[in-house]
Amino acid sequence: YGNTGDGGAATAANIYVSSMAIDPLGNIYISNKTDHIIRKINTSGIITTIAGNGVAGFSGDGGLATAATLNAPANIAIDAAGNLFIADLDNYRIRKIDPSGVISTYVGNGTSGYSGDGGMATSAQICKSFDFNSFGDGVPMPMAFNAANELYFVNGTNSVDNYVTLRKVNSAGIISTARDSSYFAMGGSGTYVAYVASLNAIFIDANNSFYFCPSAAICIGFIDPGTLYKMLLPADTTTDFASVDKINSMKLYPNPSNGNFTVETQPEDQNLYIYDVTGRLVFDQNLRNTKTHIDINTLSQGIYNVEVTGNKKTKSKSLVIVK
Repeated sequence: YGNTGDGGAATAANIYVSSMAIDPLGNIYISNKTDHIIRKINTSGIITTIAGNGVAGFSGDGGLATAATLNAPANIAIDAAGNLFIADLDNYRIRKIDPSGVISTYVGNGTSGYSGDGGMATSAQICKSFDFNSFGDGVPMPMAFNAANELYFVNGTNSVDNYVTLRKVNSAGIISTARDSSYFAMGGSGTYVAYVASLNAIFIDANNSFYFCPSAAICIGFIDPGTLYKMLLPADTTTDFASVDKINSMKLYPNPSNGNFTVETQPEDQNLYIYDVTGRLVFDQNLRNTKTHIDINTLSQGIYNVEVTGNKKTKSKSLVIVK
């Protein structure tokens, strides 16, 4: 247990492991949450530190990761291009190290919370999920990539109970909620529903099936940490316009609005869905005309995601409601 051996054989080193990942070339990466560093074991078996200077903090974006400061780097993941992603837990960010060793912030604005769906991930608030076994210290924020190389990560809800949610960052850097806490209800009913409080690990297969291993439950119920669960993720309904086949144009105005706005879209016979920042459906309507007026003054002030579907295609835009 420890942090020694840089430049030598990994078998002779002292290590502390919070998470591990392997890149396409076979190099192994280790996150060390306690010493605020990321280490690498190359294919020759030599260990080095490739991120973090050993001091807890936040600095270094735009420069070499070896000179940067991290704060409790927990889970790590690697995408198909060889970029390394770090759940920089106590900085409330996910950071990225490119193959040249330069570090940047990929998700999070540095404050704990749950906000930003429909906007750039770098402006969003993210937070830890609850760790039942360490009394709120926070879990490693597991991450995974789907076949389209889009990042999914586990996020708390930042409430008193802080249930698990699953958020996504698409190829345009837009963040959304893929699955809210209601999808992680694992037993009970009414007031006594058992929700998953934290996940040990996640994985997404080529068919967009999501696998997760829970570590704790909140409320009444029992979650078996030795059980692997599976759910199907939704089809891509994000605001990444470039990656979605066109269903012709979609206009939304005025935006911001007070809840009265107009949707213009083609072709006819589409459906409109509006979701809040937690991913909860708050309004739906069939669109039989190319121009439809919507009146939903009952919605509170905030940011909502408006989705229009048709011909098995989906397009989304953010709607800002101001009271």
